[in-house]
Amino acid sequence: VSFEKKSESGSINFKANLRISSSSLSISNHVTDVSSDFDKKTNFTAGAEMEWVLPVNRSKWALYLAPNYNSYKSPGMGVSYNRGPFSSDTVIENWDASLSYIDIPVGVRYYIFISDNSRIFIAGSYIISSMLSSDIHQDQGTYQVEAKIRNRLGGGIGYSYKNKFNVELKYSSANIFDNYVYWDSSYKMTSFVLGYTIFDSKKKK
Repeated sequence: VSFEKKSESGSINFKANLRISSSSLSISNHVTDVSSDFDKKTNFTAGAEMEWVLPVNRSKWALYLAPNYNSYKSPGMGVSYNRGPFSSDTVIENWDASLSYIDIPVGVRYYIFISDNSRIFIAGSYIISSMLSSDIHQDQGTYQVEAKIRNRLGGGIGYSYKNKFNVELKYSSANIFDNYVYWDSSYKMTSFVLGYTIFDSKKKK
């Protein structure tokens, strides 16, 4: 849903989006030689966005705020090196990961006009994140770690038709073990965002 109000200070849009995200996670401990790769998972979520189209350069620049909820849950296959009675064996272990968190991207968007009805855009954002819950553990109980997602940068490219239909492809990557010294991680997310505008005040005038 999008509501747009035009004023001397630019125009303001309120939007609702449907997000289809594909996420993957890998973790490692460079002291104990433990690592695990988790399955890629697809998730469907909804989010909101507020956009301020700036009254400069023919309304090509905009600022936006887009809070959304995300989650990830997947089993993983881990490898532990230098284990066993002689500390030389490689052991395969099962892991599980479950995350839920809120992202608040604060970003800038640049529109490129193709025609009166069509625009493409590129976007960059600083993503403020807050972890709601996390559970990452090895099934045998040897390891259990708590995730704390780091604020990060994100980017995207998209297309807008008649300011009514919007599609956008977004990407971000995060370290979810910011609170550990010896644990490293790579949490990657690619999202396809669908947006639809049902009200445009400019067309009412």
